[in-house]
Amino acid sequence: MSKSERKLFDATGTFAHVVREGKQMNDIRWIDGRILLSNRRLILAAADEKKTIQISKINRIEGRQDVNRAIAQVSEYVSVRVGSDVYLVSTGEPESFERTLHKTILDGEIILLKHPAP
Repeated sequence: MSKSERKLFDATGTFAHVVREGKQMNDIRWIDGRILLSNRRLILAAADEKKTIQISKINRIEGRQDVNRAIAQVSEYVSVRVGSDVYLVSTGEPESFERTLHKTILDGEIILLKHPAP
């Protein structure tokens, strides 16, 4: 990491690449590894695989969705959409990870919204 990059979240967990280039993948499998979030990138690393996602490229963050049985093995995960790809990330602390990821995308800013929105 560079001097301007700082670690915000570091945990072991599992992740899966479920949509590649807009097409749902058939051979979905959970990969055990390390999930590292910095103020610049999200790194999903395993023994034989490493995916680095720039924070600025993340389009959407969502919670659990009902999908196929392979995904249903893991009860709590966060869905991260990057362009036309979707990754599922599961840590031991899904709410903390999701909150930290939202804060990172907002660059630490807190935004107040009025509910219900007009």
